[in-house]
Amino acid sequence: MPVEEEVPSHWAGVRGDEYRAGRAVAHVLLRRLGRDVATIDRAGDRTPHWPDDVCASISHTRSRVFVGGARRSDVACLGIDAEALGSVTAEVFDVLFVESEPVAIAQGIDPTTLCCCKEAVYKAVYP
Repeated sequence: MPVEEEVPSHWAGVRGDEYRAGRAVAHVLLRRLGRDVATIDRAGDRTPHWPDDVCASISHTRSRVFVGGARRSDVACLGIDAEALGSVTAEVFDVLFVESEPVAIAQGIDPTTLCCCKEAVYKAVYP
């Protein structure tokens, strides 16, 4: 397995393990796409710096890692996100959701699912 850059010191323990696991799975993806690279560096904004011809995304929970990707010749963008069900609670609605979204939640949309969808779209279109 390629040696990744050092995990930032403030990501000790579980967070560092999640980071390394995500990068390890990302290397498997890149090899399957024919783009094996020595490292997947972090950009200045801490996002993964993928090869120019690859569109990919990483997400993880405390127990699972998810990586998706494709060649840019096949897809325009890609974003994935995962959170443990129930992890988005009413206490954070004001921070995470715009005015109309709590209405959707009141009508039965799961708040964690809504938050993951928003984050996946953000990852797909940023930067």
